[in-house]
Amino acid sequence: MARTAWVNNGIPNGLCEDMGGAILFPQGGKKISQAVGWLGFAWNWSRYQLWHALGYPAAAPFNGQRLFDTQASFAYLESGLGCSLKPQAIGCDMTGGCSGGPWIWQFGSNNYVNGHNSYRANNHPEEMYSPYFGNEANSLWSSLLKGTP
Repeated sequence: MARTAWVNNGIPNGLCEDMGGAILFPQGGKKISQAVGWLGFAWNWSRYQLWHALGYPAAAPFNGQRLFDTQASFAYLESGLGCSLKPQAIGCDMTGGCSGGPWIWQFGSNNYVNGHNSYRANNHPEEMYSPYFGNEANSLWSSLLKGTP
C-alpha cells in the first residue's frame, strides 16, 4: 500500500509522499513483529529531532553488505518541490541501496520510525531526504493497521 500522490506522480512530484507499507501473512502462527521485532511509529512531531538513519548502502564506496547507522539532526527543508509538507534533509553519506531504511527517533529507548531514506538530490550529495511524517503518514499507517493480508 502506498500514498496515492506517490503512485500517481512518482519522481519528482510525488516525493513529498514517498511512503508505503505492506501487510504480511503470519508464518508459523507468528506475526513478523513477533519473529524479528518492531519499531513504534511517530507523526506530527517537530522536524528538529536527532534521528538514526539506518540502511544498507550499496553504491560506491559501500557494497550493501553492512547495516549503517547515520546519526543526524534536521538540516533544512527541500525547497524545489511544490508540496505543502516539504521533505526534510539530514546530513548523510549513504548511497543507493539504503532507500526505505528508517529514521528512528528516540533510538535505544522508544525507537519510533519518524522518517525514512527516500532520496538524495544531485546538487546535495551529502544529504538524505525523507517526507515529513504528518497526517498523510498517519493515514497510511492507520490504513495498514486496518488491513488484512
